Amino acid sequence: MTGGWEWKYQDGETAALLYEPGNWGDILKDAWVVEIAQWLLALAGRKNFSYLDPFAGAPVYPLGKNTAKRMLPLARTPLGKYCAKFLAGNLWPCAATLIAEIAGTGSAERIQVFDLDPLRRIRLETSPAFSVADAISGWEVLRKFTPGKNDLILIDPYDFLAEWREQLPTVLAACESTSVLLYIYNRSGKGKERLRDYRDFRNALDDARGNRPKLIARAASDAFLPSAHHEVIFLPHESAAAYRKFPALLTQLETTALAINDLISRAAIVER
Repeated sequence: MTGGWEWKYQDGETAALLYEPGNWGDILKDAWVVEIAQWLLALAGRKNFSYLDPFAGAPVYPLGKNTAKRMLPLARTPLGKYCAKFLAGNLWPCAATLIAEIAGTGSAERIQVFDLDPLRRIRLETSPAFSVADAISGWEVLRKFTPGKNDLILIDPYDFLAEWREQLPTVLAACESTSVLLYIYNRSGKGKERLRDYRDFRNALDDARGNRPKLIARAASDAFLPSAHHEVIFLPHESAAAYRKFPALLTQLETTALAINDLISRAAIVER
């Protein structure tokens, strides 16, 4: 697989991805997933919380040296806490695996996942931690999902900005029912056309959301001369946003994003 990451699982199966598992975008996204899920679980209770990840990936990946190094300063954060046993086993968990850790035993029916890749889907199906949706695409899963107001949906396709005009209505429809965390890989710094397309997306999102709250954070794709940015967009359901402790959640998420970006900045400024 040219320009991607390849590895072998312990059973000898070869796998590959176009991106590095445990990159700065994964860390930012998963940190927010953990903190938002913890907050919603405290609000709704374990039996009233469900999670959907229609682009889930594999349950775990081999831990890369760069990811292990990135996570060292984050060991005492909520993300670090739930990653600890996986890192100790030289593994990197996907977001749904972290949710299963947070939700605890007996939560598999409330953690619904899907992945289009046959190998990754088989690994999801053989895990007792999830319920795997029967569908032909992650977007179909999202359209069929009936969430509660205190649930969480992670929307993390490979390249959302390449299909946002087609799929934004599906994202917005999900936001009417529950809270959504959307991940995008933002290449708008690579040229006027990409910048224009990103601005069109943001204008469409802002127009549709109106005055409803959102929180956006970014992380450079690489500490050294980044050509793109990872971006996470939190679109809370109105019932969650109305809760009196909601501003504290936003402050926590902001603090986490700033801490991660501080680590990236330090790596870009000083080398040993």
